[in-house]
Amino acid sequence: MISPLSDTNPLLTIVTVFDVGQQGNSPSGRFLFLLNQEVMHVTDRNSVLEYRLSDDSFARGIRFTGYFATDSHNQLTLAEPFTDISIKLRHANDSEALLIKVSLQVIDIANPTVRGALDPQITNVPSPHV
Repeated sequence: MISPLSDTNPLLTIVTVFDVGQQGNSPSGRFLFLLNQEVMHVTDRNSVLEYRLSDDSFARGIRFTGYFATDSHNQLTLAEPFTDISIKLRHANDSEALLIKVSLQVIDIANPTVRGALDPQITNVPSPHV
């Protein structure tokens, strides 16, 4: 079964990031992260999920540097090599219902030694075709 959430039509979350110095929502308070949706929820097998920096975040010098996941059931793989503006993941959705936490790592190129992290959640309901 081919998922409607394919490489060309991913489930998209736009990530807006501000380097606010303090009082942000990152653990250190340095960065403020805003998402256009609370949770990515997967219902189809082999769905592609994309976290993409907003155009204004990228213009301000924010870049993705990587991602990490709490995925003990091997549901997530990179759909393609990540770039500094986009991280695409493939969710197999061939296991039980799960909550997967992802840590998206960012830097501000004006101060690249300071790394920020956003921890969005991914949930799923297994496809009836599992």
